[in-house]
Amino acid sequence: MSRRRARKGDELTARQAQVLDYVVAHVELLGYPPTRREVAAALGLTDCVQAIAGHFEALAAKGYLETETKAARALRVVRLSCGEEVRLRYVTQDSPRG
Repeated sequence: MSRRRARKGDELTARQAQVLDYVVAHVELLGYPPTRREVAAALGLTDCVQAIAGHFEALAAKGYLETETKAARALRVVRLSCGEEVRLRYVTQDSPRG
């Protein structure tokens, strides 16, 4: 995996890093990204689902996530919080179930 130097402004806040790390862990464990509500609950922010949406937008703007649509699980991790590019295996309808 190649490393990309973070540009000024690419740095993550502590909460953004927590959100990204949770999304990565969820994808690694289950094969698909979490919903905003699942991230909020995992971080103890059950009343702040909209704040998680804001973190997703900020992470996308900084190049850490890609959001494909407004669907609940339409996230793709592009970079880890350390700046390393990532290739996570996502479960799709065509993926073999084990």
